[in-house]
Amino acid sequence: MHPGEHALQDEHGVIQLNRTDVESQSKWAENEFFFDNTELKQVMQQIGSWYNVGVIFRSRPLLDERIYFRMSRQMPVQRMVDALNDLGIARFSQEDGRIVVASIR
Repeated sequence: MHPGEHALQDEHGVIQLNRTDVESQSKWAENEFFFDNTELKQVMQQIGSWYNVGVIFRSRPLLDERIYFRMSRQMPVQRMVDALNDLGIARFSQEDGRIVVASIR
């Protein structure tokens, strides 16, 4: 293995080496969300998990939208929602203890 790689073993015992997103991993250790060209569904899974809230998408095309985003994990959930709204790709809101992602239009 080389720096920036990780190994995965499949169900047949075959080991594969893959590149690791070192910056993303280091940001996690620094207590930050860091997403670089990441699908919004993955972003919201991590954010929902971190804040222990459900996430509802009201627009299927938004699931595959790719974003660049960096924010401290120490921010309150409402501030996180506000920062996501600042991206201008969707309308994010808190409703009944969940984060709702809807189309801007």
